[in-house]
Amino acid sequence: PSSAASDVYKRQLYNLCRADNLIDEALCEGYILGVQDSIYSGHLSDHFSICLAEGVEPDQLRLQLVNFIENNPDIMNFAAEGLVAKSLETSYACKN
Repeated sequence: PSSAASDVYKRQLYNLCRADNLIDEALCEGYILGVQDSIYSGHLSDHFSICLAEGVEPDQLRLQLVNFIENNPDIMNFAAEGLVAKSLETSYACKN
């Protein structure tokens, strides 16, 4: 998509993730889990590496994404999947 369309998608994702209703929260969490799956399945594994701890719930991932975006406004130049992947990698980096 064009840069303008990409900006709209990122803002929509951000707004869904910080919404106060279960449907929007679930949509955001589903997107995050899809990106997580893409990292684990190989689609994004060349660029991102994550090691999610057992018991991490989707709502935790959603809240961490919102905080990550708010604390790193310069990351808004990433595509939406990149925002999520970078948030996951920052919060759940693999320990060597």
